[in-house]
Amino acid sequence: MAAFVLPELYKESSDITYVGAQYMLEKYKNLIKWKEDASIFEFGVGDGSHSRQLLWPLFPRKYKEFIATDLSKTMVDFAKNNQSASRAKICNFDITCENVPYDYRSRFDNIFSIFTMMLVRNPEQAFKNIHTMLKSNGQTFNIFPLTLPTDDIYMKLSHHAKWGKYDHKVMVTPYSSQSHPQECYEKALRDAGFRNYHYMIQNFCYMFKNEKEWKDFMFSVNAVAGNIPAEEIEEYKEYFFELIDKEVLLEDNKTFDSEGRKCRFVKLRLSLLEAIKTRD
Repeated sequence: MAAFVLPELYKESSDITYVGAQYMLEKYKNLIKWKEDASIFEFGVGDGSHSRQLLWPLFPRKYKEFIATDLSKTMVDFAKNNQSASRAKICNFDITCENVPYDYRSRFDNIFSIFTMMLVRNPEQAFKNIHTMLKSNGQTFNIFPLTLPTDDIYMKLSHHAKWGKYDHKVMVTPYSSQSHPQECYEKALRDAGFRNYHYMIQNFCYMFKNEKEWKDFMFSVNAVAGNIPAEEIEEYKEYFFELIDKEVLLEDNKTFDSEGRKCRFVKLRLSLLEAIKTRD
């Protein structure tokens, strides 16, 4: 699973994930099943801002607990220092761990993730763990892009003579090479024990405000960036953006901003995967 390492940059440039998640939540939040004293868990919380802005307002007033987790220690430390809800516990956790901690088993009524599942390298293990962590009749609710337009870019970087030694495959969505990735996610869900689920896909397009937002966001979600030596980072960034310019997120010659400049945009197929753990 990819662990982001640039929380400040991500917070300032990740409006695309906020707008995408907001769109899907507005459309499907009626599917969330709440208990008044719910135990709530989130994985992939990142810097914590989207969770705070989008999820927290939906929580039952008297919820029992909220545990927010991320694989990245850098992100967790940042979220801890910038969160304002004393009831939230923020900590490190790998949703694909081999053995779920005993005190997490059959503990949660709701498990959420926002723009995270697409970078979980082992969805099969993740869904098994989610099933283990949910109470009977507990629910998981996940919003994520089915694939990413940068999948081919990171595969090429993984074979590059100089940059290939860094694990760029961690940034490739798990079923990018499959003709029907949705079916792969559904199979992983069923194999984990879920029978009652909904899987919806919506087309989503986001236009970046300017070149800086586009570049900052694309680099902030590059989990490999933290592994590049400081003396080589500018060379790496130059090559990284050269590849993206050539392969994906090209300028649309028919789309301009108010000052007549060409705009950067991205098209995604956003997934909403909601499942309920039936009684054991």
